[in-house]
Amino acid sequence: MRLEDAIDEYTSFVGTPSYETSVRSMFSRAEPFLENRRATTVGDITVRDCREFAKELKRSVDDGEISKSTSVTYYESFRAWLSFCVRDEMIDDNPAAKRRAEEPLPEPNQEKTQQFWSKEHREFILDAADDQAADAMDEIESSGWAPSFRNRALTYVLSYSGSRITETVASSRDEERNGIRWTDVDLEEGAIRVFGKNREYEAMQLPSPAAAVLAEYKQIVDPASEKWPVFPSGSPPHLYEAARQQLADRGLDEDERAEVLDGRDIYDVFREETLIPPSLTGSGFRYGFWHDFVDEYGLHIDGERPKFHAARRGLGDELYRENPRLAQSALRHNDLRTTHKSYSHIQASETAEEVDEMMDVEEPRGFLQDDEDGEDGEAGASD
Repeated sequence: MRLEDAIDEYTSFVGTPSYETSVRSMFSRAEPFLENRRATTVGDITVRDCREFAKELKRSVDDGEISKSTSVTYYESFRAWLSFCVRDEMIDDNPAAKRRAEEPLPEPNQEKTQQFWSKEHREFILDAADDQAADAMDEIESSGWAPSFRNRALTYVLSYSGSRITETVASSRDEERNGIRWTDVDLEEGAIRVFGKNREYEAMQLPSPAAAVLAEYKQIVDPASEKWPVFPSGSPPHLYEAARQQLADRGLDEDERAEVLDGRDIYDVFREETLIPPSLTGSGFRYGFWHDFVDEYGLHIDGERPKFHAARRGLGDELYRENPRLAQSALRHNDLRTTHKSYSHIQASETAEEVDEMMDVEEPRGFLQDDEDGEDGEAGASD
């Protein structure tokens, strides 16, 4: 049975609306993933495909797109779908149920120290992005646009807005996430419309430092249309492919398309022909810029490259210490309890300080003395 038919069969079978929503969210990831691995029917899915899907979910956890528990829920739904296919005799056995397929999944109860950008980390990273842009002014003349200024603007947005990377640029794993467009940005009001984690559009705050950098960047990139992605791709193969396709859609034959493209800077083509460039993807930003940028400027945090989601955590941490409700609003949590849970370590620390102050406690008696006191004092007596 074709992949889409097997998915439709299962989604019409599942019970509660909430579970159906979860299943559809899982399929928004699983279906394009399987198609990219050339699985066109449910019978094409192998144990290796399932294992790679588990790895993909693990990468989404590491990138801060989804939680560990969500990754496990998605895989359980994926495995349940294939069990359903076995029962309906579409396939003989369930490849997702094999131990080696599930092995890459994170343990939901496995605690790990989460990285976050402190104010100092953020300042170091933004200073480095400023320096790199300053050294790349000639990009504007030589390439028709400015990738270093794009990278700087995206770094500022991630640092100050509390956005998730998949809300800001395109995701190769989710076709509904195409990156923000200039039509989504209100520089005067300090707001951006994003496709949120809950798969609904939300208004995201854009503080003045990020808004100022974004406004300057817009002047530099000079988009031909407000429909342009704010952060377009810099990959020549992707740009030329998109240009050829859009020109073909206008009825130009192969020779006419070649004539339009021949000898012209690709971004001049997009501007002058009013074409829409493809959006930068999260993986394109990570591997095409971020890793080299971090290594070149020595911006590691505790020996690791700064994670994009750690910028969001760091902003939340800083705001929560001053005003929990402001942190809730900036991070777009529906419930303040979610914010409290995310920053419970701050609550615990502040509670301890308040208890100390209220009880007016004294320091307890200590039994370990400094070496200089212990040499001749009673604490240094022999056993």
